[in-house]
Amino acid sequence: MLTLASGRVTWDTVPFEPPTAPYRPVAGPPPFRLVATDLDGTLLHSGQSVSGRTLRALARVAEAGAAHLVVTGRPATACKQYLAALGYRGLAVCGQGAQLYDADADRLLSSASLDIDLARSVVERVEAALGPLELGGA
Repeated sequence: MLTLASGRVTWDTVPFEPPTAPYRPVAGPPPFRLVATDLDGTLLHSGQSVSGRTLRALARVAEAGAAHLVVTGRPATACKQYLAALGYRGLAVCGQGAQLYDADADRLLSSASLDIDLARSVVERVEAALGPLELGGA
């Protein structure tokens, strides 16, 4: 999903200007205001590294005047090193949306958690219906 500078939301195409050598930002406001990306499989290779190509693409996002937002299922503590490798200085939505992390200040701004008794009750009912579960937590 893409929200254009006009406020229009589209699912079909991403405005793209074919690369030129050297890259020159287009005059005027960017065709998009925000680029939101996942970490795993998007910004990070399978070896958990960040490619030069990815870093150049993020630089183009910044040059175009758009903001970059990292959104990841990882808890904030598990993504700090990768955000640092990206030179990421903004907010990150972590922990499946349950955490808001300020990478610049290295500070967890908010964290929502499930009520432990409610979570246990749900797990017990699911196990009763489906059998034993393997669960992990952050």
